[in-house]
Amino acid sequence: MMALARPTMMVAVPELYETAMAGARAEAGDSGPRRRLVDWSLGVVAAVQAAYNRGERPRCATVCGSSWPTGSSWAGSGPRSAGRRGCS
Repeated sequence: MMALARPTMMVAVPELYETAMAGARAEAGDSGPRRRLVDWSLGVVAAVQAAYNRGERPRCATVCGSSWPTGSSWAGSGPRSAGRRGCS
């Protein structure tokens, strides 16, 4: 059903998000590339939320900085990003 509806926002109680974040951090471990990826992605989420709170539309250059891998094969892949690479 979620694939059919393609929601852009989901709402849940804070404990669900806290549990998911704790699980991601536990799965990533204390160090290494997985942990750096989790920490980086949580930083991006915080930057996007801060931009929305300021009434701005988040942009890749201002949120992700120069570390966003725009040339990689996974960046911007999928049905919603047909014909573009990275974020716009």
